Amino acid sequence: MSETFELVLDNIYHVRDATFEIIESYGWLILICFTFVFFLWTYLPSTRRSTSSNMSTNYSNVDSSTLLEKEAKRQAAVEAMQRRLDENVEKFKEKQKIKEEEGRLKKINDWEQHEKGLGYKSKMKYEAAKESSEKQFAKKGSRRTGGG
Repeated sequence: MSETFELVLDNIYHVRDATFEIIESYGWLILICFTFVFFLWTYLPSTRRSTSSNMSTNYSNVDSSTLLEKEAKRQAAVEAMQRRLDENVEKFKEKQKIKEEEGRLKKINDWEQHEKGLGYKSKMKYEAAKESSEKQFAKKGSRRTGGG
């Protein structure tokens, strides 16, 4: 019994060694072949199934009135989406016109101020920036005098 057990173990070791030798020699080729077969196996049957199932559902047991109703609903939905899109475009155009008009009026106002000798650009931004910098300077100055 131990002789048969040793023979079985010897055969197992021999098969294992031969397998490792094949993998060492042709490992990359085996890997490439397996991935190619895997992609073929997963991709091709699914496309065959989907096309055959689509054809069977498209052409069998379908009433023409049902198809016409579905097409009418689809067309109504498309028209509704197109109307919403057109409304949004019109709103956007109106907003753009308002912005352009405001910009044009601002430029005219700035030019008129320049002609009056009040300066070319509005000084509101400059005055606001000056006030904020004065406030920051006052805070920094109070820290320096308080610490000393």
